[in-house]
Amino acid sequence: FGEHTGNFAHDNATGYRSVTGFLGVLRDSAAWRNGIGIDFDGGDLHGNAAYGNVTTGITIRRAGTFAGNRAYGNGVGIQFAATGTTSTVRNNLIYDNQVAGLELVGAQSGIGAGPVAITNNTIVETSGADAIRARSASEQIQLKNNIVSVAGAGKFALNVDADSQQGFASN
Repeated sequence: FGEHTGNFAHDNATGYRSVTGFLGVLRDSAAWRNGIGIDFDGGDLHGNAAYGNVTTGITIRRAGTFAGNRAYGNGVGIQFAATGTTSTVRNNLIYDNQVAGLELVGAQSGIGAGPVAITNNTIVETSGADAIRARSASEQIQLKNNIVSVAGAGKFALNVDADSQQGFASN
Protein backbone atom coordinates (compact mmCIF):
# COMPACT_ATOMS: atom_id res chain seq x y z
CA PHE A 1 0.00 0.00 0.00
CA GLY A 2 1.02 3.62 -0.19
CA GLU A 3 2.20 6.04 -2.78
CA HIS A 4 5.82 6.34 -3.83
CA THR A 5 6.61 9.61 -5.59
CA GLY A 6 9.65 11.32 -7.10
CA ASN A 7 12.18 8.49 -6.83
CA PHE A 8 15.20 7.74 -9.02
CA ALA A 9 16.76 4.34 -9.75
CA HIS A 10 19.73 3.78 -12.06
CA ASP A 11 22.64 1.44 -12.78
CA ASN A 12 21.06 -1.66 -11.17
CA ALA A 13 19.85 -5.07 -12.34
CA THR A 14 16.31 -3.79 -11.65
CA GLY A 15 15.52 -0.15 -10.89
CA TYR A 16 12.17 -0.63 -9.12
CA ARG A 17 10.57 -3.95 -8.19
CA SER A 18 7.19 -4.17 -6.51
CA VAL A 19 6.42 -7.34 -4.59
CA THR A 20 3.47 -9.60 -5.41
CA GLY A 21 0.29 -8.11 -4.04
CA PHE A 22 1.55 -4.52 -3.85
CA LEU A 23 -1.52 -2.30 -4.15
CA GLY A 24 0.06 1.14 -4.07
CA VAL A 25 1.11 3.65 -6.70
CA LEU A 26 4.49 4.52 -8.18
CA ARG A 27 4.22 8.08 -9.47
CA ASP A 28 6.53 10.62 -11.12
CA SER A 29 9.66 8.52 -10.71
CA ALA A 30 12.47 7.65 -13.15
CA ALA A 31 14.48 4.52 -13.89
CA TRP A 32 17.44 4.49 -16.28
CA ARG A 33 20.49 2.37 -17.20
CA ASN A 34 19.16 -0.75 -15.45
CA GLY A 35 18.59 -4.24 -16.76
CA ILE A 36 14.85 -3.71 -16.17
CA GLY A 37 13.71 -0.20 -15.33
CA ILE A 38 10.43 -0.86 -13.49
CA ASP A 39 9.27 -4.43 -12.74
CA PHE A 40 5.74 -4.09 -11.40
CA ASP A 41 3.81 -6.97 -9.82
CA GLY A 42 0.73 -5.09 -8.64
CA GLY A 43 -0.49 -1.54 -8.14
CA ASP A 44 -0.61 1.41 -10.50
CA LEU A 45 2.02 3.37 -12.44
CA HIS A 46 1.43 7.05 -13.22
CA GLY A 47 3.72 9.62 -14.83
CA ASN A 48 6.98 7.65 -14.63
CA ALA A 49 9.92 7.68 -17.05
CA ALA A 50 11.90 4.56 -17.99
CA TYR A 51 14.74 5.02 -20.44
CA GLY A 52 18.01 3.45 -21.52
CA ASN A 53 17.26 0.11 -19.81
CA VAL A 54 18.73 -3.01 -21.39
CA THR A 55 15.81 -5.47 -21.31
CA THR A 56 12.59 -3.52 -20.65
CA GLY A 57 11.69 -0.05 -19.53
CA ILE A 58 8.52 -1.18 -17.72
CA THR A 59 7.41 -4.77 -17.10
CA ILE A 60 3.81 -5.23 -15.91
CA ARG A 61 2.95 -8.55 -14.22
CA ARG A 62 -0.40 -7.87 -12.48
CA ALA A 63 -3.59 -5.87 -12.87
CA GLY A 64 -3.67 -2.13 -12.56
CA THR A 65 -3.83 1.17 -14.36
CA PHE A 66 -0.71 2.28 -16.18
CA ALA A 67 -1.10 5.85 -17.39
CA GLY A 68 0.96 8.82 -18.47
CA ASN A 69 4.29 6.99 -18.44
CA ARG A 70 7.19 7.49 -20.85
CA ALA A 71 9.29 4.54 -22.04
CA TYR A 72 12.05 5.20 -24.54
CA GLY A 73 15.46 3.92 -25.60
CA ASN A 74 14.96 0.48 -23.97
CA GLY A 75 15.08 -3.04 -25.38
CA VAL A 76 11.26 -3.15 -25.03
CA GLY A 77 9.42 -0.01 -23.95
CA ILE A 78 6.54 -1.57 -21.99
CA GLN A 79 6.10 -5.32 -21.64
CA PHE A 80 2.66 -6.41 -20.43
CA ALA A 81 2.75 -9.98 -19.11
CA ALA A 82 -0.18 -9.99 -16.66
CA THR A 83 -2.60 -12.92 -16.71
CA GLY A 84 -6.11 -13.36 -15.33
CA THR A 85 -6.52 -9.61 -14.88
CA THR A 86 -8.39 -6.58 -16.07
CA SER A 87 -5.98 -3.76 -16.79
CA THR A 88 -5.74 -0.43 -18.56
CA VAL A 89 -2.67 0.87 -20.40
CA ARG A 90 -3.49 4.45 -21.43
CA ASN A 91 -2.01 7.81 -22.35
CA ASN A 92 1.59 6.55 -22.42
CA LEU A 93 4.35 7.85 -24.68
CA ILE A 94 6.54 5.03 -26.02
CA TYR A 95 9.32 5.59 -28.55
CA ASP A 96 12.75 4.64 -29.95
CA ASN A 97 13.04 1.17 -28.42
CA GLN A 98 15.06 -1.66 -29.97
CA VAL A 99 12.71 -4.69 -30.08
CA ALA A 100 9.15 -3.44 -29.50
CA GLY A 101 7.41 -0.39 -28.14
CA LEU A 102 4.58 -2.29 -26.42
CA GLU A 103 4.92 -6.06 -26.12
CA LEU A 104 2.09 -8.29 -24.87
CA VAL A 105 3.46 -11.63 -23.65
CA GLY A 106 0.88 -14.19 -22.57
CA ALA A 107 -1.37 -11.30 -21.54
CA GLN A 108 -4.96 -12.30 -20.89
CA SER A 109 -7.87 -10.94 -18.98
CA GLY A 110 -9.10 -14.31 -17.70
CA ILE A 111 -12.53 -15.91 -17.53
CA GLY A 112 -15.19 -13.40 -16.52
CA ALA A 113 -12.78 -10.44 -16.41
CA GLY A 114 -12.85 -7.52 -18.82
CA PRO A 115 -10.32 -7.07 -21.59
CA VAL A 116 -6.86 -5.59 -21.42
CA ALA A 117 -7.63 -2.07 -22.67
CA ILE A 118 -4.80 -0.31 -24.50
CA THR A 119 -6.11 3.19 -25.17
CA ASN A 120 -4.86 6.62 -26.26
CA ASN A 121 -1.14 5.75 -26.32
CA THR A 122 1.41 7.24 -28.69
CA ILE A 123 3.95 4.70 -29.94
CA VAL A 124 6.64 5.85 -32.40
CA GLU A 125 9.40 3.40 -33.28
CA THR A 126 11.91 4.88 -35.72
CA SER A 127 14.90 2.72 -34.74
CA GLY A 128 13.66 -0.54 -36.26
CA ALA A 129 11.33 -1.99 -33.58
CA ASP A 130 7.74 -3.19 -33.94
CA ALA A 131 5.36 -0.68 -32.36
CA ILE A 132 2.93 -3.22 -30.83
CA ARG A 133 3.65 -6.94 -30.65
CA ALA A 134 1.32 -9.60 -29.18
CA ARG A 135 2.68 -13.12 -28.68
CA SER A 136 2.64 -16.21 -26.44
CA ALA A 137 -1.14 -16.70 -26.44
CA SER A 138 -2.15 -13.18 -25.40
CA GLU A 139 -5.95 -12.90 -25.27
CA GLN A 140 -8.71 -10.30 -24.93
CA ILE A 141 -6.53 -7.42 -26.10
CA GLN A 142 -8.42 -4.30 -27.16
CA LEU A 143 -6.59 -1.45 -28.86
CA LYS A 144 -8.46 1.83 -29.22
CA ASN A 145 -7.45 5.36 -30.30
CA ASN A 146 -3.69 4.75 -30.29
CA ILE A 147 -1.28 6.69 -32.48
CA VAL A 148 1.25 4.25 -33.95
CA SER A 149 4.17 4.84 -36.32
CA VAL A 150 7.14 2.68 -37.37
CA ALA A 151 10.15 2.88 -39.64
CA GLY A 152 12.47 0.14 -40.83
CA ALA A 153 12.28 -2.81 -43.19
CA GLY A 154 10.35 -5.77 -41.85
CA LYS A 155 8.95 -3.90 -38.83
CA PHE A 156 5.25 -3.60 -38.08
CA ALA A 157 2.91 -1.09 -36.49
CA LEU A 158 0.91 -4.08 -35.24
CA ASN A 159 2.37 -7.60 -35.11
CA VAL A 160 -0.04 -10.21 -33.68
CA ASP A 161 1.01 -13.88 -33.61
CA ALA A 162 -1.59 -16.46 -34.69
CA ASP A 163 -1.87 -17.72 -31.08
CA SER A 164 -2.71 -14.20 -29.83
CA GLN A 165 -5.75 -13.39 -31.96
CA GLN A 166 -8.47 -14.72 -29.62
CA GLY A 167 -10.58 -11.75 -28.49
CA PHE A 168 -8.23 -9.29 -30.22
CA ALA A 169 -9.86 -6.04 -31.36
CA SER A 170 -8.47 -2.80 -32.78
CA ASN A 171 -9.92 0.31 -34.39
